[in-house]
Amino acid sequence: MSNEAGTELRNEVIQLRLKLRRVIEAIDGYSTLDEAFGHVDKILSHSFVIKNVDLLVCNGLSNSFINSKSKITDLKENKLNANELFEVKTFYPKVTFQYFYPIYKSDRIAALFFFNGTSHFDSKSIHCNELMSVVSTVISYLLSHFSVIAEHNELLREMDLLHEISKEISGIKALPELLDDIMTGSKVLMNAEASSLLLYDETDDKLYFQIAQGEMGTLVKQFSVDMGSGIAGWVAKYQQPLVIEDCYKDPRFNPSYDKKTGFRTKSMICVPMLRDNKLIGTMQVINKKDDGVFTNRELKIFTSLAAQAAIAIQNFHLVQKQIETEALERELKTARTIQEKLLPEVLPDYQDLEVAAKLIPAKQVGGDFYDIMHLNDKYSLFIVCDVAGKGIPAALIVSTIYSSLNTYLQGESFDLISLVTRMNKLLIKATTADKYATAWFGLYDHQTQVLQSVNAGHNPPYLFSEKTKPSELKVGGIFLGSLDFIPYENEYIKLNKDDLLVFFTDGVTEAWNKEEEDYGEDQLIKVLQANRGKTADEILHAIEKDVERHVAGAPQSDDFTCVVLKKS
Repeated sequence: MSNEAGTELRNEVIQLRLKLRRVIEAIDGYSTLDEAFGHVDKILSHSFVIKNVDLLVCNGLSNSFINSKSKITDLKENKLNANELFEVKTFYPKVTFQYFYPIYKSDRIAALFFFNGTSHFDSKSIHCNELMSVVSTVISYLLSHFSVIAEHNELLREMDLLHEISKEISGIKALPELLDDIMTGSKVLMNAEASSLLLYDETDDKLYFQIAQGEMGTLVKQFSVDMGSGIAGWVAKYQQPLVIEDCYKDPRFNPSYDKKTGFRTKSMICVPMLRDNKLIGTMQVINKKDDGVFTNRELKIFTSLAAQAAIAIQNFHLVQKQIETEALERELKTARTIQEKLLPEVLPDYQDLEVAAKLIPAKQVGGDFYDIMHLNDKYSLFIVCDVAGKGIPAALIVSTIYSSLNTYLQGESFDLISLVTRMNKLLIKATTADKYATAWFGLYDHQTQVLQSVNAGHNPPYLFSEKTKPSELKVGGIFLGSLDFIPYENEYIKLNKDDLLVFFTDGVTEAWNKEEEDYGEDQLIKVLQANRGKTADEILHAIEKDVERHVAGAPQSDDFTCVVLKKS
């Protein structure tokens, strides 16, 4: 290469390096890895050094590299050194590129960068090697950035889905419907091809398939499993969960079911369903979709779902046995009396706020709770809470929350994020995985008229200001009693004259009529918009009457809790 050509190449590489650096500087402006790499592609393809680039990203733990155009499953990782350029034809003769460069992350290949060089590209040139190093650095940064975002979004998706499934299975329904809901939710939550649930029969010490979804479903239902036999039998006997990457390499796996059904079991999560250390059964999800394998993080999430499923199944049997007994009725009445004392007897009489509130339990003891607390001349605390489940277990959680709240308020300092975090940790420590609660907390400053809001997985309160549509107070975090390593967030809202704040539980929006149709958020908003000019008491009365109209005599399916605040 002549000195003139070398100088030209060096200048071009310098310009490319500056342009690629701007991609990193603008990282927050890209919503996906494909979008960011598209910018890299555009920069490189418009140079006189490189053209026709492509990026294949590692597909999880399956050791394959894939994008919308190509797929490589034969990695040859032991032959590919970091920071080294390779000719494609030497390794992948079917791939129509000249060169590729492996991108490493944590000592593993995370992606393969393919490209064609122009006549100006010299693989032995120090300038071209410098360009490859810059490209590698940029792509590594993009991979790390979007990997963190993807993991965070996936965790939030799983938590939201777990919450929805938990709510679905906590309702009153027939056992077959309950079990089907559990396994349908399991497949979706774990992105699995198939799922099954076995219940333990202590009379003959066996597990029996109750629900099996996927290709094997119909055939598997006729089988039973001995304790200690196969994966499910082992999990049931030792009451330990398992995550298995390759079932055929596990000596505990019994392939006879595959032979009988024609289904091919690859990977699996199997967990016990336990309640008070008593075996209820086992749950399995089989074959991660897209050739993936299940992870230990997913095992933890699935174990949490199994715990909630166990309590839902046991609650079904308990309700069937106890609901008609006089002893239970007396206990419920006593618990109801105690729970009523947790609610405010008289609402605060504010100069700057109108307040109206109502709680109607679906049972004598419910899982809803609210409070309006005038802490001092400056602050008031608002809270609404919905505990998963019904009856005495839910009432105990309500009592725990109430006690924790009052204990915290006795301290010298007050911080809303700290309060919510402490309640979350208390429920994690004091209850089992199937016990959790959604809640919303509001701290109002009467002097500045600013409301601080933290939403712990609850139905977002509606705030009506001058806008036609209400704002939803969603900022916060996951529900109480779940994971303790995700911090809560808050938001601040200035309240102006005639602003309307309404917080409630899903017993309002999910109130059923006889056709099992929800009342719905849209109808609630419509009623609030139609009555905005009225007092808080009148607005609450309008909501209650409209819900009664919709329900039309159908049995109350959930606790009704609604609080209306109007800025004077």
